[in-house]
Amino acid sequence: MPVLHLLAALGFLLVAPPAFAEPVEVTVVGIGGSRSEAIARGLSEAIQQATGVAVAIDEVMNSAMASAAVTVNGTDSQSVAIAEASQSAIRRTANGIVRSYRVIETEANEPGHVVLTLAVAVEKFEAKGLGNDSRRRIAVATFGGAVSQGRLREMLRDRVISYLTQARRFAVLDRANTTVYAQEMATIETQSPVTERVRAGQVIGADYVVVGTVNQAGVARSDREVELTGERIISASSLISIDWQVLEIATRQVKWTGTVRLNAGGDALGSLVDRAAARIGDEITQAIYPMRLIDLSDPNALIINQGGNTLHRGERFRAMLLGKQLFDPYTKEPLGQTEREVAVVEIDRVDSKVSYARVVSGQLPGADAEVVLRSAPGDQPQKQKASVKKGPPPVVKLPGDP
Repeated sequence: MPVLHLLAALGFLLVAPPAFAEPVEVTVVGIGGSRSEAIARGLSEAIQQATGVAVAIDEVMNSAMASAAVTVNGTDSQSVAIAEASQSAIRRTANGIVRSYRVIETEANEPGHVVLTLAVAVEKFEAKGLGNDSRRRIAVATFGGAVSQGRLREMLRDRVISYLTQARRFAVLDRANTTVYAQEMATIETQSPVTERVRAGQVIGADYVVVGTVNQAGVARSDREVELTGERIISASSLISIDWQVLEIATRQVKWTGTVRLNAGGDALGSLVDRAAARIGDEITQAIYPMRLIDLSDPNALIINQGGNTLHRGERFRAMLLGKQLFDPYTKEPLGQTEREVAVVEIDRVDSKVSYARVVSGQLPGADAEVVLRSAPGDQPQKQKASVKKGPPPVVKLPGDP
């Protein structure tokens, strides 16, 4: 056997896997009418065991293998490195690539019936950070509405995405930057080593998608003249009205729905978009994952499992003690747990992932109790109200003014 073939095979076996590829070796049995068919079926089984994805390996892959015979402990074995073209074909179908395999044992080698035991090295893709399966996946579609409101509708979508990401309850999926994604994947496909290409084709599907319609959005201006004095009074007011729904992708069932209608004095449409997005994001998050107190040991330093731009210092929330689970008597569907207000807490500090609060009224139960937080409308401190921007005062013009 040529030495170069042996070095090539061993080189494939010794390549250090990148941080995002987890090397896995599995032992499988391949059965086929020929040796190549038995190997192909064994490799397919190995990928399925390692990644959970079934892969059909055709004759093109078989012909693309570069093999080399090696001797281990005096026994002839075969170590095969899979060509890059074939690895890319497998990677496009599964979450990993077959780097190499060894024929450990030939159990049967008769015409029309070959049974081989293989040791297969698979590099399995592992996403960095929090695993894809630990959080529900959600995507936000561009809201519908008038064509003239295209920029506003995109802004609303981006603000909702920002809120849901900051809340850290969902794996938020991007569905807007398709062109940028395609360019990056093209670069990986054509200019990166095969171990890097394992990242391509890992787009995951959403469990939920947020859709909606901007029914009304704009700034109304009025210009009236006081008949008695001849004064002209110019004023403006802003309004936005949105219907939204959360759809479950698997069943197309509408899981949650709501309407947001906000108005403000002056030309404040941009501010209303921010407030509407925060309202939508908050209602979605609270419906599925309400905020919780995760450390109740110190009433002056309570820890909340949410931070970022979704909370602000001075905001107040009702602390609700969770009780028994409730079920609908007709559908048997779980309705959630009973909630009893036990205290009111105020945010003192907001970090990127958690926030800190203190009790301002009432008393919290023991440290092991389950306590969720609900908004406390009308009970915000005065300093919080002062932060709300007011619209500009009406402009009064007298006769003769420019």
